[in-house]
Amino acid sequence: MCGRTACTLDPNQLRQACTYTNRQGQSRQPRWRRHGNDGGGVHQSTTKQTGNHDNKRKRKYFPSYNTAPQALTPVLVSSQHLKDEDEESNEEQSLMLMKWGLVPSWHKGDPSAIAYKMNNCRSEGMMEKASFKRPFEKGQRCVVLADGYYEWHTDSNKKKQPYFIYFSQQEPVKDLNLPESYEFDYEGANGEIDEKWTGHRLLTMAGIFDKWTPPDPLLNC
Repeated sequence: MCGRTACTLDPNQLRQACTYTNRQGQSRQPRWRRHGNDGGGVHQSTTKQTGNHDNKRKRKYFPSYNTAPQALTPVLVSSQHLKDEDEESNEEQSLMLMKWGLVPSWHKGDPSAIAYKMNNCRSEGMMEKASFKRPFEKGQRCVVLADGYYEWHTDSNKKKQPYFIYFSQQEPVKDLNLPESYEFDYEGANGEIDEKWTGHRLLTMAGIFDKWTPPDPLLNC
């Protein structure tokens, strides 16, 4: 697994790029979904509950050329994981923000003490670790979305040169334009989009997630 990714698309572009065909043979675009307290959610981990100030920050989507572990990143998940009495949806797939770095559901204490150690899940050994094995067997899987990721090559002078890895494209990828940050508006980002996606092909990576609840949630009044 990489240590840095890039995702430069805005919320509506991500919906277009993730267009899928449902069981009825219809072309559909996934809708953005909230997770928990409006916060973003989990890219291999759920964030802890925080005060209003932190939640406001988490509702912002930050397109970035350099997304590191512990940052929020967009993922595609089966909507069966997001059943919510307050929001009825017939969509088979949904988009949401998740934090990169697994915090197991059984973890006690400060989540930052473990999350940085759990951002890399290797397929050859994941079934040997309960932290990865349990959510995998529960079907808690997702698709991590990115333009691409970085790998570093160390030359003879011990200098590291980053290389950008992305899916093969039918046409050459043009320069990626980084938009401004977005105040996350779920309703606005879920409007009808008629245009088909004509941009570059996203890199899709396999991920697993878990839901962690803090033993002593922070309250704000």
